[in-house]
Amino acid sequence: MLRAIYLPGPQLGASLMYEQYYGDEVGLFGKDKRQKDPHAITAEVNYTPVPLLTLSAGHKQGKSGENDTRFGLEVNYRIGEPLEKQLDTDSIRERRMLAGSRYDLVERNKQYRS
Repeated sequence: MLRAIYLPGPQLGASLMYEQYYGDEVGLFGKDKRQKDPHAITAEVNYTPVPLLTLSAGHKQGKSGENDTRFGLEVNYRIGEPLEKQLDTDSIRERRMLAGSRYDLVERNKQYRS
């Protein structure tokens, strides 16, 4: 389950995610740290100074005290859209709206646990 919100200014965002997996040998925090039926909660904040760039920081806390902290830099280049618009701070609000995100990829947890 993933929930994302954008704080008072469209440049600031936050997300909260809960994940639960079932199995005897699930590596939620890496293949060397396998657990039975692990779960975790992840909190992340992000800052988008211009539509082209997003900075993020997140922390995942799991079962048995396992944890993981990550920092990220995301480049969101849209082919066919002028670079001037991708560097315009006024365009951030438009992208945070439902209509502005119609071309975004679906958010998925692409890590397979085994």
